[in-house]
Amino acid sequence: MANKLKIAKTAALPTLTATTATTNVITVSSTTGLTIGDRFIPASTVGGLTGGTTYYVNEVLSTTTFTALVSHPSVQPQVSPTLTTTSAQTVYLSINIVDQGYPSDTPQNMGVVGGDSQQYGSQLSLMGAIAVAQPGLYWSNSASDEVFGDKTADFTTNVFVGEQLSFNAAADNAPFVVGALVTGVTYVINTAVGTTSAQWIAMGAAYGNLGEVFVATGAGAGTGKVTYASDGVNVPLGTVASIDTVSTATASSDAGTDLITVTSTAAFDLDAPIWFAATIGGLSADTTYFVKTIDSGTTFSVSATLGGTALALTTTTVVSTANIEKVTLDANATFTKSGVSGIKGSNDETVYIIRQKGKRKYLVSNLLRTRTGICTLVDKASTALLAGEISVQGTYDNAGVTYIKSISNVNGLPFDNDAGSPLTQADQTGFQATFEAIAGSPLAGSVKPVITLPSA
Repeated sequence: MANKLKIAKTAALPTLTATTATTNVITVSSTTGLTIGDRFIPASTVGGLTGGTTYYVNEVLSTTTFTALVSHPSVQPQVSPTLTTTSAQTVYLSINIVDQGYPSDTPQNMGVVGGDSQQYGSQLSLMGAIAVAQPGLYWSNSASDEVFGDKTADFTTNVFVGEQLSFNAAADNAPFVVGALVTGVTYVINTAVGTTSAQWIAMGAAYGNLGEVFVATGAGAGTGKVTYASDGVNVPLGTVASIDTVSTATASSDAGTDLITVTSTAAFDLDAPIWFAATIGGLSADTTYFVKTIDSGTTFSVSATLGGTALALTTTTVVSTANIEKVTLDANATFTKSGVSGIKGSNDETVYIIRQKGKRKYLVSNLLRTRTGICTLVDKASTALLAGEISVQGTYDNAGVTYIKSISNVNGLPFDNDAGSPLTQADQTGFQATFEAIAGSPLAGSVKPVITLPSA
């Protein structure tokens, strides 16, 4: 792939936790992979080591300790840095870093690089919504803001408030009638008949022609049909407002009434998936059933399927728990889904680029390195990102801003010009990228404007 973005990389990125003056020993989170002669750069000044200065590994003493030199071990006489004693530190050491920095055009520094922003130097900082597959099965209804799961879904562990839940269109991309389009999602017009041109335009299309690709700005009207623009698109189900899992103690089951008695049914919902931590009334432990009826504040019946008939029970006395996995969204669920798997979770957060996968696709990670996934550059604010999307906003020398369509080491394509107007293929000149605040002054002989991009 031509004009790829340079990615700064390290052989390792351990955390310095302590230094000892009397022995000149450096303690880190791990010395795995370190060997004599390796270069390392502290991210900041600590324990006698100067941030941004290159040092060298002298001797690896243990799985967490080593000594250092100010020059390569082959340089004689060998000189060790003068350490001070510190503890409880959290300073990253970039080991054998390559491709850091960016091309230089004195006196202006032009160009940008990607890479882990915990490394020494400047790396491109973006906002992203990394899609992570959630375990278990989900149930939702477009008439309700409640979403349910089975035991494996385990919402307390796997879902958090503010997370966007979505499903992948790959398994559900048959043409469907407009009327419930999701704002921000890209569709293709499959059948234009039944919806007027004005109605198509009102929902985001330019004309309403067969095969037209558009980003929805409304739910749509008429009987025209669309498909998702990509089988891999993540369609939002909703954003989690609260986690409302239920766990109540069981007491008994009754063969005469086919009811289960628990401490309280106050938080129960009709048709909610429910599972029991132990066998009760002939029902199997850890198996999904559904709340069929709520007969009192302490009794209810269950069915084997959603909307099915109540199950006959045996009489038992069992002290265990009845459990419902439930979250509440900030609005009604976008779609009705029954027992679907492959739900994705994402959160708008700062990310960095690990690897380029296409002109606009990148493998990215969040700063905590708990989420990693492939995302696409889009023309959206961070709060509008869907799962699998990233955006980066650049600034022109006149303080105008634009989101970036694509980026290489030095050059890229913006979505908008410095006046905020969308660029077309005819007037797209591209831009020169920098991490510094540069007032105009592009590279010699270039007519491309300079755009400053955020770094960390």
